[in-house]
Amino acid sequence: MRTFRVLLIGAGLTLVGALMGAIAGMSAAAIVVTVMDGFDGIGGPLLFVSAVFGAALGMVLAPLSAFTFLRHVPLWRLFAEVTAGTIVAGVLTALVNFNPTLVLCAGVLGFLAAGARLAHQFDPARAPKIAPPNRVTAADAGPE
Repeated sequence: MRTFRVLLIGAGLTLVGALMGAIAGMSAAAIVVTVMDGFDGIGGPLLFVSAVFGAALGMVLAPLSAFTFLRHVPLWRLFAEVTAGTIVAGVLTALVNFNPTLVLCAGVLGFLAAGARLAHQFDPARAPKIAPPNRVTAADAGPE
């Protein structure tokens, strides 16, 4: 039963990772093309290729990171923040040097940088220690 549940969660993380990777790839490509060429430059083939590469990277990186160093992070924060980090890193790199391989590597580094920040923020060792509540028993209360 546990193995089936882990596989089901892994499949869900893979699908959502592919979706968010495709969104990150298309968003970064659309922003870069809009900045460089205006709205006339946004075309289907570029968005499709960036979505395919983003989905491929997302379907590998999302479950890998969620099961390892980001396992204490809420899933909505994981997907939202690493997607934003990927988009920002990809766009900034593409605006500086439009080399597709470099842009893909920068996107992965943006993913890892956002993930490292989340891992640090949600580190269980950094969580505040909560003392157990003081329980007053009848023996502690004294005579009435």
